[in-house]
Amino acid sequence: MAQGEAAFHDFVAQQLEPALGYTLPQMEVRCKDLSVIAEVAMVQQTSTTTTFELPSVYNTVKHA
Repeated sequence: MAQGEAAFHDFVAQQLEPALGYTLPQMEVRCKDLSVIAEVAMVQQTSTTTTFELPSVYNTVKHA
C-alpha cells in the first residue's frame, strides 16, 4: 500500500480476478461543471506545518 492507491487497486484486482474467474468491471466517469465539497481530515499538525489527505478507502485503511 505504500506505492499508492493505483498499486493497491492493481494488487486487489490481481488477487480477486483469478478467484472469481472473471475480470472486475470497470467504469469511467466524466463530469461537466462538477463541484465537489469534502471534509478533509488533518493527518499531522505541527507548529509550522499541517498535512492533509484526501478522504478515500485507501487512506482510511492505511490509518486504521
